[in-house]
Amino acid sequence: MKPEPSPSSENRAGADSRQVTELNLFFRLAAFSAAMFVVTVLALIATMFGNPHAPLNQFLDQYGGILIAVEVTGSLLLGVLAMTIDRRRILRQLQESKNREDSGEISIKSFDENLPS
Repeated sequence: MKPEPSPSSENRAGADSRQVTELNLFFRLAAFSAAMFVVTVLALIATMFGNPHAPLNQFLDQYGGILIAVEVTGSLLLGVLAMTIDRRRILRQLQESKNREDSGEISIKSFDENLPS
């Protein structure tokens, strides 16, 4: 017996094709910073089980707290910056859409919303 696709997953590409936007660079940087945070935490945990005289263990013992603080701060700042830029982009698109509707242009989205179901 073949499972039937759920209604929510039937035409996701078509539903999202109207609003395809490029992910801004700061989201990628925030994700990279968060990944580095996870790697640093795992490395700090690994130092508890390793040779205390190993160069990496000594480096992490000395600078581990600073690395964690920089990575957390970087993740927070990059995340807030990414969301701020994304919000400004959305508001600009909404304003442009409103200006087009005010000038008499008919947008496909507003036309689709007025169609009977």
